Formats: sequence, structure tokens, C-alpha cells
Amino acid sequence: MKLFYKFILFLILTLSLNAITVEEVLALARSRIGTEDQLKKVESIRFIGRINDGKGGGSPIELTMQKPSSQRLETVSAGYANTIATNGEEGYMMMSPLGESEEKPVIKLLNTDRVRKMRVNTIENLNFFQTKGLLRGNVEYKGLSIKRGKRCYKLLTTYPGGLSFMRFIDMKTGKLMTTLDYDEIEVVEEGEILVEGVLLPKTINAFQEGKIISSVTFERIILNPKLDKDYFDFPE
Repeated sequence: MKLFYKFILFLILTLSLNAITVEEVLALARSRIGTEDQLKKVESIRFIGRINDGKGGGSPIELTMQKPSSQRLETVSAGYANTIATNGEEGYMMMSPLGESEEKPVIKLLNTDRVRKMRVNTIENLNFFQTKGLLRGNVEYKGLSIKRGKRCYKLLTTYPGGLSFMRFIDMKTGKLMTTLDYDEIEVVEEGEILVEGVLLPKTINAFQEGKIISSVTFERIILNPKLDKDYFDFPE
């Protein structure tokens, strides 16, 4: 009889935990980052930092995103300044030699698939989980799971074309424990930077099959930086 009552109690607890709605999980996760007023004020973000080399150093990186779906990424490697950008409709990639050189910059158009992924990435970063309806995206509650030692809510965000993000949200704190993207890459945030009342990650690590494949640390984050109107457009 005791085993029966224990089973009933377990069932009640399980059902009550699974009764939570998508909106409630989103509210929990968003409240950890900032108030609704603070989050709604964010129209653009600039991340400035370095791509970690595993030896305490690394190459510079600057990532700027603006609503609704513009993005510009700037990096330096092998003697070139690299720019990848989209204004939400078209995109380009440019390699420019550093220092004194007669070599001209090389510019290439991005294909439709690359632009689409950048648009989705921008929407995901600037809307703080609240992406339902944007680019025909949808958010679903997928139950409970243990991730990195924490009991988590699972949220699945999907977009047309097979793009998806499974997020694991700590049930108690609302902290994002990890994200599994459409390429089976696990993204884990470490550390925090508080900018104008908005809590943002300091380091982002990416893992594939349990092995780290990239790591970026931000040294400065700017909310709503002043941007030229053609900042994301194809260069003339």
C-alpha cells in the first residue's frame, strides 16, 4: 500500500510540474535577464571581445545586431580583416588585407541559406526567448530534463527550413543552462556582464560530440549603440 501511495504522489508531482505553460517558462527565463521594460528597450547590441585560443589570448571579434534582423560580424585572422554582414534581406562577406598592401578586398555575396541563418540568429539574440511569430517561428514546451546537474524546463523553438533550438531552462532560477541548435552544436554560456540592467553572457562555448569547438569571451557589451543607417548594407 505504501508503494501505491508513493506512486500516486510521484504522479501528482510529475503532472503538476508538466502543467506549466510556455508563457510561464518564458517569463521565468526573461525575468532573470532583466525587467520587461529593460528588455523591450533593447533595439541593438554590440559585443566586443576575443575568440579564445586556449592559451589565454586570442583574436579580436566584434558582433553587432539590430532589430529586426540585421547582423555584422568582424574578425581578424591570418593578416586579414573579415566582415560578414546582412541587412536582413541580402548579405556579403569581405576579406580586407591588413597593413600596407596593394591587394584589394575580396567581396562575395552570401547565399540565401546563410542570410536566413543570420536573420534567425539575430532574432534569437535580440528578443530574449520571446520569438514566437517572428519569421514564422514557434515555441513549444517539451517537458523536463536534467542538464548540467540542474532540473530544467525544455523549450523547443523552430523556424521554417529546419532551423531549431532546444533550450534547457533551470526550473528554480530561470538560468539558461544550455542550447542545442539545428547542427547538434551545444552552446553553453559562462559568466555574466550586467549592462544597463540587462544580464548578458561573458563567455560562450560551443561543443560538438562533447568536444569544445569554439570559445568567445566578451570584454565589453554596448546596448543600443549609434549605428549608421547603411552599417549593415552591401559596401559601395
